[in-house]
Amino acid sequence: MNHPLQKAGRAGFTLVEMVIVLAVLAVLAAVAIPQIQQIQRQVELNNVARSLASAAEHSFALQVSDQNGWPGVWTTAYGVNICDALNDLSSNLVRPSENGGSYGIEIPDGYIVAPAANASSEAVTFSVPNATGGSRDSPTTSVLCALIPE
Repeated sequence: MNHPLQKAGRAGFTLVEMVIVLAVLAVLAAVAIPQIQQIQRQVELNNVARSLASAAEHSFALQVSDQNGWPGVWTTAYGVNICDALNDLSSNLVRPSENGGSYGIEIPDGYIVAPAANASSEAVTFSVPNATGGSRDSPTTSVLCALIPE
């Protein structure tokens, strides 16, 4: 015998159950979406840093192999801050080919390249080549730069 308050053959969800499920999903989305956006931004910054390091190495190698001059921007002997120089890519990187062109790197809006010593621990860091003296025979080391918020 069925209880008088029980419905025989009840199927589906009640409106209250559906509202509760939607509320739980909304809370989960409110927590997850900012995290996903933060991860996407971090991946973008990592890609830019990797591209900057690669372009700097390539530009340095081109300048070192050029018999007509020495890459002054890449030496600490002239007091140039190599990391700051990367903020002006068109002026401080050698073109990737004799026909011109560019490396296609854009520093994201709101970020600059600075020495890693000035950056927080969360900053994206990368190393660039550095000639420690003012001649072609100078030892080559590297300088640690970082992408930091302006």
